Amino acid sequence: QWSELRSRAWEPEKWFAYDEGLCAALEKFRTSPQFLGICFATNSPVDVGRRILNALGVAVASNRVFGPENIGCSKPDPRFFPSIADSLQVDFSQCISIGDRKMSDGDPAIAAGFRCAFIVEGRDDFIAALRDLIT
Repeated sequence: QWSELRSRAWEPEKWFAYDEGLCAALEKFRTSPQFLGICFATNSPVDVGRRILNALGVAVASNRVFGPENIGCSKPDPRFFPSIADSLQVDFSQCISIGDRKMSDGDPAIAAGFRCAFIVEGRDDFIAALRDLIT
């Protein structure tokens, strides 16, 4: 019920807009031959996460957005990142995490066995991390 209420109350479309540079960087990363794919994980309701991505212009398969409703817990719960890897049927060591909080995006991903974690500060830093990963 909490996620449903938050989904109705939050209006990310008022705060996010199409971002051509972000979309281009994600597409270049997604199609890079050394990577399996991209998914998105949030502590917000999955619906809100999808709406944010849609507002930004980021195309993502519905089964690639993870949050408390489909994972059963929130970051930094130690089950969060392993649940994502299990859902995608990939080995933890094939995964990386890119996020803005060491405590919720970095440390638990590394503890779960992810290959690495990048902590970024804002949009430009995120795009730079994506570019660095494919060069």
